[in-house]
Amino acid sequence: MGLNAKTVHFRRLHRIVKDMVHQQLEVAKTISQQDKVHLEATKVNIAKIAPFFNRFAGLWPIHAMIRTYLLNMQTRRRKDLQDEKEWTSARVRGEEERVEVDTGSADEDGDEEMDVQGDEEGDAGEEEDEEGDEEDEEDEEEDEEIYIPVKLYSNPYLKPKPSGHALKVVTISSRASAGKTENTQKKRKAISPPVEVPEPKKVKPTPPTAKATAAPKRKAAPPATKPAPAAKHRSTPKPAPKKPKAKVLTWIDIPAECPAVLCEEELPAEQNDHLLSLFQRLENLKFEVGSKGAGVALLHLEICAAISEQQKAAEHIRLGVQNDWPAQIKYSALVPRILELKEPLLDMSQSTETLEESLIFQKFLTDINHRLFAFSNSESKRNFKQAILGRRCGYYGPRGEFIINSTIYHMLSTEDEQLEIQLCTTLSDIIEKDCNQFDEYDPTSNLLSLKDFVSFILTPYVASLLISEDRDIDLEEAMKVLTDSNDFGVLMQPDNDDDSETDELHRKNILAMKRGKNHFFAEASRYIVLDKVKSFGGKDVVHEFFSARCKH
Repeated sequence: MGLNAKTVHFRRLHRIVKDMVHQQLEVAKTISQQDKVHLEATKVNIAKIAPFFNRFAGLWPIHAMIRTYLLNMQTRRRKDLQDEKEWTSARVRGEEERVEVDTGSADEDGDEEMDVQGDEEGDAGEEEDEEGDEEDEEDEEEDEEIYIPVKLYSNPYLKPKPSGHALKVVTISSRASAGKTENTQKKRKAISPPVEVPEPKKVKPTPPTAKATAAPKRKAAPPATKPAPAAKHRSTPKPAPKKPKAKVLTWIDIPAECPAVLCEEELPAEQNDHLLSLFQRLENLKFEVGSKGAGVALLHLEICAAISEQQKAAEHIRLGVQNDWPAQIKYSALVPRILELKEPLLDMSQSTETLEESLIFQKFLTDINHRLFAFSNSESKRNFKQAILGRRCGYYGPRGEFIINSTIYHMLSTEDEQLEIQLCTTLSDIIEKDCNQFDEYDPTSNLLSLKDFVSFILTPYVASLLISEDRDIDLEEAMKVLTDSNDFGVLMQPDNDDDSETDELHRKNILAMKRGKNHFFAEASRYIVLDKVKSFGGKDVVHEFFSARCKH
């Protein structure tokens, strides 16, 4: 069962995540600005409340929900600050420039339109009515006539109306009767002049003739010939008008500072194709939706993050050139050098004193806060972010980490079945010497599996030995170089899916593991994919290729 954003269950889980974010995290910061340990603890607490998330490796849906929600809150906060600033400045300008509004008097509006007078004939009729009704003045007082002026609207489909017209409303008092109204109507009919109807004109009959004149015969008209149909004129279709397009930007058109709100970082002086493509996307989006349309503010944040990454990359390159770190590494020559380190690696897993005094192992215990049993019982190890970062291999980068890890498995596959038992005995002896510095004892724990021992201890240990040989320095100084050059290695030696050199070396290591004596590595090789698969943090590491059958 997966996640579907349209279901009620997903919305309920999303509300739980947002509630925990407000309780345990700082909403004003993005996920990259949060405290890493506190963030991981928050994800674990959310998974306890909603056990549904435990089925996903590393609780990645919780991480995605928190990241999206905090980013939306940051965008909303910046937009609110910008809108509030614009509103305040507009209000200040409105108080300084007082605008006087001229309001006209109500007596001047529409008086002429409401003044409707009757025509001449209507006025004459009213005068005659007044003379004829002198005897009925008392009745007229009781029957009040109210004339309401009416504005006529012209209609081209109707007959024209006279210019003056009024609607008469007669109010009859309670003492008035129907007889009085009939008398007044009869009097008005008597006063009005009679209508004269003209007599029809007499038509003289024509005298009869002796012979009737025959009507002349009409010639038959020739049959009408239809005109030839005119050739239809085919008009050529007009080409559709071309839609205007946004301006194509060059590096000269790019602004000198970051477009995000409250960000004053400057762009790099040299042209960067990635930043240029982002600014072109911004220009196209503004052309379609406007400078304040949907998605513009989010693209501002994406450009801001890209500028920050470019500045960090420039600083890492500067440090690499300053410290003479290699930018190109031939990994085919690296495998024989790793195979020559077999004795020190076996000594690390079999000798209690060697492992206890190892700087790599001491750093590993510090990274996991001496919680060895909790680390062993954790399946994804994602709650131990410092330990994950600590297994990086300096300027050898993710590609070097991949090859070192794969070659160590090839090397140890020739050992017998007692290797993991010897490792467990070595770790038990270290814990018995000072059990108070470790977390609570767990009898069901295997302390540290062989694959975790290879990934988190032997891999950075081999990288430190290689750096020590490269630069002719001791192991302690090599570990310092490894830590300082980690970001440089990620930048210069990234993992690529089309990396044929490392893929071929990895295939050879897998074939050697299948022929090995160690049952653990022989079984593990069955579940390793020949093509590299992306793992946590975008880095390819061998131990992520193992299935659940490899657990002990």
